[in-house]
Amino acid sequence: MKKLLIIIIFISMAAVIFARGSSEKKINIYYTSSLNGNLDGCDCKGNPRSGLVKRAVYLRSLDKNNSLLLEAGDIFDVYEDKLLSDYILESYLDLGYDAIAVGDQEFSNGKDFLLESNQTDLLRTNNLSILNNSEIFEQISDKPLVISKNGISIAILSIIDPETFRFYPEEIINSIQIEDPESELKKLLSNPEVSNSDLRVLIFHGSVKNARALSSKMTSLNIIIVGHEQQIIDGEKTGNAIIVSPGGEGNLLGHLEVLYQNNKLIFDNNFISFDYMKDPDDKIIRARIDEYTQIMKNRLENYNSQ
Repeated sequence: MKKLLIIIIFISMAAVIFARGSSEKKINIYYTSSLNGNLDGCDCKGNPRSGLVKRAVYLRSLDKNNSLLLEAGDIFDVYEDKLLSDYILESYLDLGYDAIAVGDQEFSNGKDFLLESNQTDLLRTNNLSILNNSEIFEQISDKPLVISKNGISIAILSIIDPETFRFYPEEIINSIQIEDPESELKKLLSNPEVSNSDLRVLIFHGSVKNARALSSKMTSLNIIIVGHEQQIIDGEKTGNAIIVSPGGEGNLLGHLEVLYQNNKLIFDNNFISFDYMKDPDDKIIRARIDEYTQIMKNRLENYNSQ
């Protein structure tokens, strides 16, 4: 009888442990921002940059089944360089990014280049429309992105702050329409796919001040990833959401570990840095850099010979 009782107790304990384990799920959210065109890096003393060529080695090693890879915008240089921008987009695509928020610097090559670059639906923003060649305002992303990873459903919303275009020329201002961030977020969050998801992530390209204001009002948001101002924010709690930002020049990779336990979310944030002189190159991106450099040299030689 004692043996039977011990066996029953053991089975009961095992069942409790199993039940606890089965209600615990984890997802890793990796996030970046403000690459500013740094496909390659630089060991410049005044402004060291690791470049995408260094970060890529780490990103290729990620287990994509339980990780999400997001970019908060300004991946292009502030100056027009369509060739470089093509190489950057190609690199982001083959690195497995789930979404890239459109930043104001994505207009550095003009609106038509941005529209043409959006064929893969990787570039996202839910409140921005661009005037196309048919003189119709074409919305970049008309729906939220909902992804399931490791048994967790994640709604990814992307909003750009109108203030980021404050000093842009009229040519750009007249070719875009930006819906009010708060109004657009309310509509997105009322979408059943979004409201029924386990995790609601906002990629906000704009000021930290305005991100905090949105977080205070939109209490159903869980995470806000901020780009544009190039600040480093290490898991600030505002409202019900955690606000994070990885700084500028693409030097830091943010890592937000999210534990979904008994219908509760537990967050742990950290940053991973890369060294231009010490960390290895990603061979694929290094080949693109070499090709880009050779093309630019040829262009310069042709120009000088004219």
